[in-house]
Amino acid sequence: MLSRQNHYTLRNKEGRNYGEENYSSFDRSSSYDGRDNVKHRRVSIQSSSSRYRYRARADSETTYSSSSSSSVSSSSEEEEDDDDDDDDDVDSLSSVEFGEENVVDEDFANTHYCTNMMCDWGSFLCDLEQDLREQSQQQQDDGIIERKEETKSDEQRQDVRGVLSDDFVPEPEVLENVAPTQELSQPHDCTSVFCDWSSFFGNLDGEREDTIAANHDVIVAVEATAFTSFDDSFSELSSSEKYGTNFVGVIRQCDAAIAEQYGLEVGTRVAAIAKWTMNSQLVSIPSDRLWPVPDQVDSSDVASLMSAYLPAFTALHHGRARPYCYSITCLTGRRLLITGGLTVESRALIRMAKLAGVEEIFVHGKGEMKDQQVHMLDDWGWVVEGSIDIVVDYCFPNKFKALRKALAKHGRLVCVSKPQDEAQGISSMVEQLQISKMKRATLLDFAEHVRVNGDQVRADMMYLWEMLSSRYIRPKIDRYVTLEELSSMSSEALKKPLTGAVVCELASRHIRNEPPGKMHSEKERDYV
Repeated sequence: MLSRQNHYTLRNKEGRNYGEENYSSFDRSSSYDGRDNVKHRRVSIQSSSSRYRYRARADSETTYSSSSSSSVSSSSEEEEDDDDDDDDDVDSLSSVEFGEENVVDEDFANTHYCTNMMCDWGSFLCDLEQDLREQSQQQQDDGIIERKEETKSDEQRQDVRGVLSDDFVPEPEVLENVAPTQELSQPHDCTSVFCDWSSFFGNLDGEREDTIAANHDVIVAVEATAFTSFDDSFSELSSSEKYGTNFVGVIRQCDAAIAEQYGLEVGTRVAAIAKWTMNSQLVSIPSDRLWPVPDQVDSSDVASLMSAYLPAFTALHHGRARPYCYSITCLTGRRLLITGGLTVESRALIRMAKLAGVEEIFVHGKGEMKDQQVHMLDDWGWVVEGSIDIVVDYCFPNKFKALRKALAKHGRLVCVSKPQDEAQGISSMVEQLQISKMKRATLLDFAEHVRVNGDQVRADMMYLWEMLSSRYIRPKIDRYVTLEELSSMSSEALKKPLTGAVVCELASRHIRNEPPGKMHSEKERDYV
């Protein structure tokens, strides 16, 4: 028979550590016959009023039969006969306690729960490792498929000339000038033969070696573009480095589905605002950024509208509800202040303000204009203080504090940011922060406005074409130039301010038979 010391190591009451377990010396075969499935055996201490009770608890997965209970009972009775002095210290492990008291103590339950959690955590790590292996394998498979698709696409590009018909492919020397706009520099998924043809000739700008046009892109042959201002470095750039911000042209290539969706087809005259290289006669651009041009409107007039009147119209009504801006009485009785002098855009702004019913217009800056409604101001702070309804600031952030004082109680301030703003320091950041805190003040970036609000810009352009067709507005063109004459024209414009737009015609002069570079006044212009 096993001794008590083989089961437990006990000390006297003054010594501590009652119930210290000794599992190494526990003879499982002699105590529990045929009970090899017992996984754990735990001894817990439970306190009573005058003594400590030792109980053996088995794992919840183990069930004891009546035979095992009797064997434990008999062994405990023999131990009590041998050591009578310890009866007050230790109770026997009776079969009654094992049979009737089936509730496992809280400490053991928590221990069992933690054990299960450890098992679940191990399986979680195994699953995670398996997922990572599958993900790595999937990435390798995707890379193989992508390389196969690129190889297949390269083979299709080599045979693209054999796929297209002779009527579909223009002359090779013309196609070498095909280039996308700068905003289209991101790659697109390409499946059609037409898109492969466009990407085969590439981008001559050098920004991307391989330019792939999307399925909704069209090829436009540029006819004319217009400029209203030049920077200092424009004349020093080569033709491949010069960029235009707008163009008017004729569609050379488009898909049949595009014609039904946007009303475009080969031969349609379109216009767009986009940054493109001046030496490219063919431009690839998405169809949703093209505006059909009416047949009765001249290409040079459309280019002048996009370069001068459209930015001015946007600045005049920026921050207002759009449906009201098309009314001829939307600004009746208002007072307008324009900073920056008489430029091409400010002249267009004055014309659009008059058509909207503005009562008085004040212009601060250089220039002379013989108009009773227009007042040129040098020292304007005390003249217009607290009386201006609309302020369009082309000199932001200069004199920003004075402009705030000029606003009426419900006045509206529009600050137009320049394409190449020289004020990029802390002062400009402070002014922008002040604009954001004002309720009726906005900062207009025209290029960003066109990119974000495409539908709104399209509606504004349609309205301006109607005004042009009805002869309410007449864009003033300073002169017509070719691409070679553009550099000399930019140097001259820096010395003498422009009074009208400079139109650069890249296609043949199919509308006018006048020599390039001739000056034109509004009286000499003939309108359809």
